[in-house]
Amino acid sequence: MRTRKPSKALTHLDVSFLFDAWHRARHMGLPLNILITARPDGVDRLAINERCRIFLRIKKNYTEFARRHGFPPTFLWTREISTTGTGEHLHLLCHAPSPLVARLMACAERWLPGPCEMDARRASQAMRRHPRGKLRSAITYIVKQMTSQAAFRRPYSRRPGGTIHGDRCGASHNLRKGRIR
Repeated sequence: MRTRKPSKALTHLDVSFLFDAWHRARHMGLPLNILITARPDGVDRLAINERCRIFLRIKKNYTEFARRHGFPPTFLWTREISTTGTGEHLHLLCHAPSPLVARLMACAERWLPGPCEMDARRASQAMRRHPRGKLRSAITYIVKQMTSQAAFRRPYSRRPGGTIHGDRCGASHNLRKGRIR
């Protein structure tokens, strides 16, 4: 049986890959304009495999939505958890054409039935500088649980996190070109 390896934080290679894929999406004409956060109710009581199944189903729901509406599924995702090992959740930064943004956000709210389990909001490719000098954007938000080595000399905010079993981040097939790992 497949065992899932523990991962403590996003590495330097993971962060570089996610930023490269984020830029690649914009250059392909598919800007990542929606941020979906999935916080399943009672996730701390679920087995690791069940958590992974829930997060995989959410990614598949987005992919199915994209295919049904005739645009290529384009997304980045990361999983985060608190330092105490509770509250694991998924961030899905994805693309939808402008006329379908509201429809995707409404559909995403129904992918998990409980209240406050899904949060879908608009995102942009814009970067803003915080008064303290850190860069703020959708991509810097989803990579905030990186190692201190990955954050070294980068103008990104870092927040420590706990250990996750399984993959910590990934991207859709069309954004994975040139992945080092």
